[in-house]
Amino acid sequence: MLERLMALSLRNRLVVGLALLVIVGLGTYAVRTIPIDAFPDVTNIQVEVVSTAAGMSPLEIEQFVTYPLENAMRGLPGLVMMRSVTKYGISVVTLVFRDDVDVYFARQQVHERVADVQRSLPEGIETEMGPIATAMGEIYQYTLESDRLAAAPDQVGALTRLRTIQDWMVTPLLKSVSGVTEINSFGGYLQQYEVLVDPDTLLKYDLSVDAVANAVRNNNSNVGGNVVSQPSEQYIIRGVGLIRSEEDIRKIVLKAENGTPVSIRDIGDVRIGHAIRQGASQKDGQREVVGGIVMMLRGENSREVVSSVEGKVREINACCRVSPSPRPAEARSRRRT
Repeated sequence: MLERLMALSLRNRLVVGLALLVIVGLGTYAVRTIPIDAFPDVTNIQVEVVSTAAGMSPLEIEQFVTYPLENAMRGLPGLVMMRSVTKYGISVVTLVFRDDVDVYFARQQVHERVADVQRSLPEGIETEMGPIATAMGEIYQYTLESDRLAAAPDQVGALTRLRTIQDWMVTPLLKSVSGVTEINSFGGYLQQYEVLVDPDTLLKYDLSVDAVANAVRNNNSNVGGNVVSQPSEQYIIRGVGLIRSEEDIRKIVLKAENGTPVSIRDIGDVRIGHAIRQGASQKDGQREVVGGIVMMLRGENSREVVSSVEGKVREINACCRVSPSPRPAEARSRRRT
């Protein structure tokens, strides 16, 4: 048998040579493109529904948020298991589907059920689905640093500035990379505008905290009007009322007292502060930093995604610097190849 096979190969040298070239080409292509992972992702098909309810206790969230969501998710096509975690101010419902169910189909079904039940949830509940990622999707971690901000006397303000840059500049740029589904930010302080009211002054003008909050909310918007036609052109009429600074908040009128307007500056003060945080992030156990973790889209090639993220980080370091002469953002990647 072996002799006959060798004789056949010798008689058809061209065919054997072409077949060998095809096999070598397919092998080379497979080596260059096949996804390689040191830790294969064997996570099942999961969809998370995260609900936040500020100020509600775990018992209240379990009764008014978690249970209605779980009840609405029963009977989903391909649903295998459902579990939930309820804590102070947050509820997480995890839905596990069969392995043959497409993750996008599962998310679509969950989104429809969430939209139906959201109308019956208490006011102020914010519900959203988690990213299309798994526990193995944390492929890249980086930090933001600046020599000028590091030397600033107000470290809280410096960390607030870095966190603002992270959330509004770095995160959108990195999320534009193909294969990236989410950027989890950590460290620093979340900037917010604070209106500090004087209770005695509120009582004097017969105002409430809700009235102040509603006034700020109603005065932070742009309003479109009509157009004024001229012989050769039209002018668009619109009212621009978006808040741009603390002074804009101070000028918001709350009511009129004997023909005199009462503004926020008359009942308190406005300042830039930060939200209450429950943790911090340190680097090398020496200094506090701001950074993020890049989450890879489920099913993507981690080697290619990390390479693309590294290229985008180099662009950010070259173009979008925090200060005139900062230290380049230090990045730490975990290649799973």
